[in-house]
Amino acid sequence: MFFPKKMFPIEVRAEFSTEDSPHWEISNSMEKIDELTRRVQELELQAAKSAKGAARAQRRKQRRDERRGKRAQGDRADDAQTEQGSQAQTGSEEDAQTEPAPSRTAKKGRVTKETKVEVELNLDGSGKVAVSTGLPFFDHMLDQLGRHGGFDLSVKARGDLAIDAHHTVEDTGIVLGGCLAEALGDKVGVRRFASMSVPLDEALVNVSVDLSGRPYLCYEVEPPGEKILGERPFDPQLMEEFWRAFATAAALTLHIVMVRGRNTHHIMESSFKGVARSLRDAVKIESDSLPSTKGAL
Repeated sequence: MFFPKKMFPIEVRAEFSTEDSPHWEISNSMEKIDELTRRVQELELQAAKSAKGAARAQRRKQRRDERRGKRAQGDRADDAQTEQGSQAQTGSEEDAQTEPAPSRTAKKGRVTKETKVEVELNLDGSGKVAVSTGLPFFDHMLDQLGRHGGFDLSVKARGDLAIDAHHTVEDTGIVLGGCLAEALGDKVGVRRFASMSVPLDEALVNVSVDLSGRPYLCYEVEPPGEKILGERPFDPQLMEEFWRAFATAAALTLHIVMVRGRNTHHIMESSFKGVARSLRDAVKIESDSLPSTKGAL
């Protein structure tokens, strides 16, 4: 069939645009492939979402089961504890009898040609004090030491007071300090360090204690100097001798420093109360270890 030359380009384009042409079939197939691909991607996305939802539901279920299991386990533990409660309560009394808590007590005495001193000390007492030294003011000071220290303290002292009160006061410090050292034992768990500032009216005294195992006394107290009179006169200078004997026998470091004061009674009593409160804190058990890098106190 003859085609005019001028029509050929138009007829060729028409031929390749018909549905029977290979180019149309290829184009049609590519569109189907793209549609199928999009469909597959949509299905994969839906499947992924479904899988994530199922996983979240499974995790929620596991958490619920775990909580239920813990509650059930706790209920069983409570039941077991309840069943054993009566036995444990009965057994605790027997254990307390067979394994008593360590007692921090001591009893010591000292007899010389000048004095006879007997002291009993309980560091974990309730402030029960009985003191008799023949020196009323000294008795009053020792009473302050026991009561404010929270110790049970018994002191009986007889000395050559006709000569002077020095021997009685010093030897009482020696025996009392020895009781403290014995009652403390190995000092495991004690707080060790303590300090206290105690006022009494116009008087103020600072006290610091270290259960160091090293005897040392720093005593900076300067009372007016007059004797405190009682049934027997008591010289306030003897207090330094008492504290030195006490610190040496107890193997502790003790600082007593007067900040201010005019009344001798107030100054002395403030110092005893300060030592009492400092010791009360220092001997307190607060751990199960020894408070020392050396491994010993």
